[in-house]
Amino acid sequence: GRRGAFRIPRVEASLAERLVDVFGNLRTILRASAEDFQTKLGIELEMAVNLRESLTRLAETSILEQYS
Repeated sequence: GRRGAFRIPRVEASLAERLVDVFGNLRTILRASAEDFQTKLGIELEMAVNLRESLTRLAETSILEQYS
């Protein structure tokens, strides 16, 4: 299903699944801030910031691959 296809580098599968459960879809996840992750997932700010950075890198890589 949707969870199996959703992978984020350096993020545990269980957290990725929670992201989908809480935020619903990739677009909403990519628009969320570190503070959103901290509040809605109940994770520490440092982990939320790392998650936000990983998602930003993932999005940037995806865009670059489209135009290469």
